[in-house]
Amino acid sequence: MQQTAAIYIHVPFCKSKCRYCSFVSASSYAPETMDVYLQRVKEELTQQAEPFSAYRIESIFFGGGTPSLLPRRAIPALLSVIREKYTLLADCEVTCEANPDSFDLDLARSWADAGVNRVSLGCQAVQATLLTLLGRPHTAEQARSAIRIARQAGIERVNLDLIYGIPTQTLGQWEESLRFLLEEGVQHVSSYALSLEKGTPLYADVQAGKLAMPDEDFMADCYERIEPMVRPYGLTPYEISNFAVPGQACRHNLVYWRNGVYLGCGPAAHGANDLHGWQRTRNTDSMEVYLKSGPMTQTEQIPLEEEMFETVMLGTRLRQGVDLAAFERRFGISLSQAYPKAVPACLARGWAVIGRGYFALTPQVWYLQNAVLQLFMERQ
Repeated sequence: MQQTAAIYIHVPFCKSKCRYCSFVSASSYAPETMDVYLQRVKEELTQQAEPFSAYRIESIFFGGGTPSLLPRRAIPALLSVIREKYTLLADCEVTCEANPDSFDLDLARSWADAGVNRVSLGCQAVQATLLTLLGRPHTAEQARSAIRIARQAGIERVNLDLIYGIPTQTLGQWEESLRFLLEEGVQHVSSYALSLEKGTPLYADVQAGKLAMPDEDFMADCYERIEPMVRPYGLTPYEISNFAVPGQACRHNLVYWRNGVYLGCGPAAHGANDLHGWQRTRNTDSMEVYLKSGPMTQTEQIPLEEEMFETVMLGTRLRQGVDLAAFERRFGISLSQAYPKAVPACLARGWAVIGRGYFALTPQVWYLQNAVLQLFMERQ
């Protein structure tokens, strides 16, 4: 059976840089820069088509940056190249990220007409004070309107990104953000703890003592509130940070968590494939270099031991867990044989269970995955 793969396209343009963001993006650029960028991505997709002809594409994801800032013709044009050069599954998932302030009905309809069937909205919070602190250029009402716009355009699958652990945030505000947006009936929520990235304005404020990050107890309280709040709306956890109604899990991210194959296009995009052993790819981080010379991709061969550990690390993020049969097919050895001490130790301590062909962490230690993974650091 032909293998499946995903395609990720990084769109490096933003109206303004969020104060917590360390992703490669540009908030100051000439209009013609976008045209050069689009041409480079088309060239990269064309160059990679032959080696990726061994795979059928199950998911396409336009991330950012802010894909909703691209000209209306851009996403349809890139999808046209992908359909021409690659073999797509009939039910291929096609996701575009959008910011609420740059997402209107005309754009949404152009995406839907081109085959986009899922939108991921970067909402993060609904309180004006927190949005300002994060440097987000939209309001809560714009976020709610964006959900309705997607549906009006015929895109029923909508994800919301939300952040907890923001300086000054209260537990009540976190609950308010969840409730405000869940009332719109979305099928998927991605909730992430704020990561303080060196070199960002928010990092500088914390280092200077202007802001304080919440303590671990607050972070745990926020996380523990998510599941009881989303369940009444039909969402259940399927990954540590992701919640969905049945059948609406993000297929693209499942490729990542199953340590699968994906092509990364655009500046700073990552990829992974098994064309010549297991290898990871990374494009240049420099916008200038990408626009002038293309991706300048670097390839790193991943040793078998590291590939095994990554498969466990990523798979145990899933509520379902690590697929034992798939692990054995991939590595020619069972999970218990690969980790003769770690697996029994997890089972004995009640940290994991084996059932229905999966090795899965128990809910009470799911949030403490890093502690569990310490047992897998050594195979002996």
